[in-house]
Amino acid sequence: MRLFLRRALDQDFNYIAELTREEIGRYTDKPITDRLIQKKLNKNTTYIIYSRMKRIGFVSFRKERQNSLFLDLMVLEKRAQHKGIGQKILKQLSRYALKNDLEAIELQVFERNIPAIRAYIKYGFECTRKQRGEWSMKKSLTSR
Repeated sequence: MRLFLRRALDQDFNYIAELTREEIGRYTDKPITDRLIQKKLNKNTTYIIYSRMKRIGFVSFRKERQNSLFLDLMVLEKRAQHKGIGQKILKQLSRYALKNDLEAIELQVFERNIPAIRAYIKYGFECTRKQRGEWSMKKSLTSR
């Protein structure tokens, strides 16, 4: 499956907010407000993910500290899940990080989001901390 990413625009906010609440909201008891989502997006670089000319999700990340990329949000529509798309996005992020001399990708995931945790572990992430219902995870990158 071929993917196309384009930089998110202000007009994409409603799509991002609705998809985040729908797909991430089930894993937390905390409210996912527009204000919280906007705060994350303001700090990040965000791309809308397309397959076959249809939106299927988004990815939002930022450079963290001196040497790592922080994957803040990667959310796929239900119809796009369990098809290897997340892994393709993680590969692209790894290439981007290496190209920018970053040594790792870090993220946080709700501990109730077992499918995501399994996917991240499969892709080489390790749990670095468990706190308040969230796992901090990290994947060290090495250039070849």
